Amino acid sequence: MTRRPKSPLLLLLALLLASPPAHGYDFEVSARTEAYGYQLRRYERDGVSFLNRRRITQYLGLRVFNLLEDGAAPISRKRRGRPPALLTFHAQLRFETDFGAYGESSPPVPEIENNQLDLLLGGLEGRNLWGWVDFSLGRQLDTELHDFFAYDGLRVRVNTPWHLYAEAYVGTQVAGAHPFSSTIFETDGASGERSRSAWSPSFGAAVGVDELGWLVARLAYRGLASRAPESVGAGGEGASVWGVDQEALFFGLGLDLPLRRVRLRPQLGLRYNVLLASLDELQAAAAVRVADRVELHLELTRSRPHFDGDSIFNLFANEPYSELSSRGSLLLAPGGTALTISARAGYRWLWDDGATPGVGDETGSSVLGLALDLRTARARAGLEAYHLNERQGASYGGDLDGSFAIRRWLSVEGRLSLARIHDSTRPDAQLTAFGVQAGATLTLVTGLRLHLLLEDNVSRLYASAFRLLGVVDVELAP
Repeated sequence: MTRRPKSPLLLLLALLLASPPAHGYDFEVSARTEAYGYQLRRYERDGVSFLNRRRITQYLGLRVFNLLEDGAAPISRKRRGRPPALLTFHAQLRFETDFGAYGESSPPVPEIENNQLDLLLGGLEGRNLWGWVDFSLGRQLDTELHDFFAYDGLRVRVNTPWHLYAEAYVGTQVAGAHPFSSTIFETDGASGERSRSAWSPSFGAAVGVDELGWLVARLAYRGLASRAPESVGAGGEGASVWGVDQEALFFGLGLDLPLRRVRLRPQLGLRYNVLLASLDELQAAAAVRVADRVELHLELTRSRPHFDGDSIFNLFANEPYSELSSRGSLLLAPGGTALTISARAGYRWLWDDGATPGVGDETGSSVLGLALDLRTARARAGLEAYHLNERQGASYGGDLDGSFAIRRWLSVEGRLSLARIHDSTRPDAQLTAFGVQAGATLTLVTGLRLHLLLEDNVSRLYASAFRLLGVVDVELAP
């Protein structure tokens, strides 16, 4: 008795049905290269000199997402009314260097050389795990009011069904002297290489109300410590000791009140410096929107500059200030276009905090501005004018800019600017500066763009300050 062999297709189908489901993920890779030349003014004893520089900056980004299959594990269980659980990895690298002058042989300038690899952001993030836990692990950038800080560590947030949340973080502050750290994160006014390169543990906690729609509230604490050398006088340094460098409380409150034909959004923000026992920041604002076409804003700020506890800047006059500003906008739609008319006005004055008596008697400064913005499906044009009256003079000027999409793969843009500066302490120090800018964006293929930009500025201080910028932007996604 002979048997007919089974079809290979049937065997393959049986294997596919018997095999467990495969898990996948998505990723995105982005690359950006910026190469440009520019002129750098240097003020010396003999006058002003100009350095012609060549510089290149490269960015490389990686994002891996959908690492967690929805419903595949208890960690991804979705709670009622909550989005599904997400697990994402991301990283952003940057390398920049200065090649020295063009047109002549000269070494790079040490102050702007910065030949190093920076890790701007990077880590693993989870959202809505078990339906109520968020976390971030790695290099992170965070903000509280006007403060922003970067640290390497872990942040965990617990969301409750009652719109309340609690979070905490612990890590190490990013400093420019550490490997793979951006040079913008430098301690203000800290002396000595040991102080700048000291490892500084950072920690904080917060509670708040979120996802209510009409109410947002947050109370946060942030602390920073370091083991830095103790000053022993005459510029010397003693043994390294642990100490608290920063300690602050933050409070923020925001409301969104939809009234009859009017939407009112008041906000309040406070920063209390525990280390100095002083209120460093107060921000109060209100926004009113009427009929989706008129919007008014009013803001009051009272601020005292704050620094690291080890900073020598704490010994100087910091000129605390108060500022009252307002702005309004009107949206029109003539002939299928969108025209926005905006105006702003503000006044800033110094106040006496006890450290610098009499500073509050000085004259304040005011600013006035008017802007027009016109948009169509393929073009945009903007006109802005301003007048700034300061304690020691005044300045005024304006900008005219626009862009136009010639094709889906080609767009052009340009800008003209004019500024006039008057110094009341030196009547002969009048300055009028004129600037011109032109650029184009060319999409070669999907995910590959070329940006070109050139600009020049002319005034009595310099006949030309020419700069040419070229950017190759690459983005790949499966």
